[in-house]
Amino acid sequence: MLLGSKLLAKIAIGVTVYLEELQPRRCMMATLNISMPDEMRTFVETRIKMGEYQSASDYFRDLIRHDREQTELLLMEGLESGPAKLLDMSGLRERAQAIRKSQQG
Repeated sequence: MLLGSKLLAKIAIGVTVYLEELQPRRCMMATLNISMPDEMRTFVETRIKMGEYQSASDYFRDLIRHDREQTELLLMEGLESGPAKLLDMSGLRERAQAIRKSQQG
């Protein structure tokens, strides 16, 4: 019977570890203080009052998530665009000058 008890204890420990791994992981939250003009603060507060976000932290986390997604898309686009080419600085200057001239009239 002792062997059965040890086996049951090991199974119970295994199940406990497995169930703990299924629990959502709590990530540590850091605090970040930012400064912004009053009109930006008002804008964020309005979005919160409209019910789009729970808090300013929620709003900024969402902005960061969207920025990350956009950055990843741009990086993938760059990778898929093919091999890098040498930059022709003289050609680039000429194009920039032509654009400036066309904008000046």
